[in-house]
Amino acid sequence: MSDKPITDRIIKASAVIALAHLILKMAGLIQAKAGAHYMSTSEYEAILVVAFDGVILALFFIGEEVIGPSFLPVFLKEKDDKGEDAAWLFTSIFVSIQFIILIVVVSILMLFPDFIISVLTKWSPEENPNRYPLLKESIVWLAPSLICLSLGSTTYMLLNGYKKFFLAAIGDAAWKFCVVIALVVGIGIFNYDYKAILFGLLIGSLAKLITHLFGLLSHLTRFRVSFNWNNPAMKTVLLLILPLLAGILFAKFRDIFNNVYVLSGISSSVKGGSEGLMQANNLGKKLFDGINAIVPYAIHIALLPFFCELVDQKDTRKLGELISKCIR
Repeated sequence: MSDKPITDRIIKASAVIALAHLILKMAGLIQAKAGAHYMSTSEYEAILVVAFDGVILALFFIGEEVIGPSFLPVFLKEKDDKGEDAAWLFTSIFVSIQFIILIVVVSILMLFPDFIISVLTKWSPEENPNRYPLLKESIVWLAPSLICLSLGSTTYMLLNGYKKFFLAAIGDAAWKFCVVIALVVGIGIFNYDYKAILFGLLIGSLAKLITHLFGLLSHLTRFRVSFNWNNPAMKTVLLLILPLLAGILFAKFRDIFNNVYVLSGISSSVKGGSEGLMQANNLGKKLFDGINAIVPYAIHIALLPFFCELVDQKDTRKLGELISKCIR
């Protein structure tokens, strides 16, 4: 590690991440505003609230919240103890298995959209003749974006492991800006229909992954497809994932139940003025989450790689000092 005081490095990293996330959150708010302006309420709720936030992003966040605290500590330990080659052997196995899991999940989404809709909402083709077919089509179209988004969670952690915090966050901003361009240019200027936003979400997810891969370009030569479950690092990461997964699944199912299932039932059963309830709730959450995530989330991201390094080095004195200063 650098001779520069670790707290100074964390403060600098936090500032860089906060700046990147400010750009990201501004892009997200612009996306929400543009979506509300250029899309009808039915389109917004079916595509952005249920199909994307309720299905694709929910699955993405389950993976991201599992990968963050499990993958990065093991990657850094392999890198510090055994070197880059060992760390990237572990990464190769992890990503190869992750890709297969994603192919299975995406296939289920594309083949059984009606089942997904019946589980997550109270909508039916009879009661929701406009939103139901739009939602079904959107799930099928958007399912492949989960591959790039989820792999982007792993590349995000790799970039954080190499202290490339800004580039990691800018990948998310690139994704948001692609969606904004699709809304403003595709729908606003050229008057394309809702498929413009579907295309923007797909291209945006790819833009995120490409941005991350650009930052990892010098390391990608070490990547090799491998499915060696017996790698000790894979066993370690699996032990970390299992307890995390239980809590994360409960939290995400709770969010989907409150923000999608319950509200879809209200919008289906109440006559007069109920349409737009899911959209209003979604926009309100985006505003709160955008403000809340900038500083606390930036500090959390900056701290994790430094914590992992100090733990691997068994430097309890510096670790204690760092925790004390962070609490203050």
